[in-house]
Amino acid sequence: MEKQEVHALLVQISYLDQRIVDTGTVQMWWEILRGYDYQVARDVVPICFGESDAYLTPYRLLRAIKRSMEDLAVVRAKAVTYADDGGLGAPDNLVEITAFYGRLWLAHPWGAGESPDAKAAEVGWVVPLPRWGD
Repeated sequence: MEKQEVHALLVQISYLDQRIVDTGTVQMWWEILRGYDYQVARDVVPICFGESDAYLTPYRLLRAIKRSMEDLAVVRAKAVTYADDGGLGAPDNLVEITAFYGRLWLAHPWGAGESPDAKAAEVGWVVPLPRWGD
């Protein structure tokens, strides 16, 4: 997320909680959010306020962003078919695999063109293998 996007996000949030959006606030939030997608963050702001009327903190927003990313990953993974001829479908341990990649991304994000499996090996994590017929 770019700094100007963090500013726009904080302005959006300020409409609900009347926070003051100044340079220091934008800088600190940017340091926390810069690795996350603006649109995902923007989409979860209403969810955060729907869950609680408490002042929105970076911690609460990050929790909501992470939940949203995990939910999206599960939905995408369930749509995967492993063979076009009506084959195997999703593995039985799909939730485990999806959670693994979600945790890996949060702890060790990989760049464009990088393989998440290569990143896992680099940091010493073992990628769970898909299982069918448990």
